[in-house]
Formats: sequence, C-alpha cells, structure tokens
Amino acid sequence: MIIEIQKHRRKDFLSGNRAKSNNGATVKFALTTFKDNEFVFENPEHDFPKKIVCKKVSATEMFAQVLGEGGKGYSFKMVKL
Repeated sequence: MIIEIQKHRRKDFLSGNRAKSNNGATVKFALTTFKDNEFVFENPEHDFPKKIVCKKVSATEMFAQVLGEGGKGYSFKMVKL
C-alpha cells in the first residue's frame, strides 16, 4: 500500500493506493479537520474507509484510525525508525 499526503488546488488530501482494491486506482480523502496535532481526512463516497484520523503522539509516533460506517474500523500506531 502506498499512502501520500498531497496538496491539490489549495486543498490537502491523503491518497491511498492498494493493488488489490479499487482496481489499483488511487483513492483521495480530503483534509476536513486539523486541530491539536490531529488530522481528519474524509471521503464519504468511498465504501471503506470513509474517514482516516491521524494523531501525532510524539516526535516519533503517530496513531491512526481507519473508520467506515458507524465508526467501525481498526487502528494502529506508526513509529518512525
């Protein structure tokens, strides 16, 4: 999976691409909220996920939530090596 944060036409997006999903097409999630080191990206038209929440925990750690309908999904921690 490839994940990128990009700026397009003055808006920020998180883009994801997975070979086994969406026929390999990139899916974009628009940045809807940024507050207190928390970024919320959303794409209500996408089947799953609809929302991705990333929170900076420390200089080397981030916590991510990948959410679908009704807030169901999964979460994980990322650590800078």
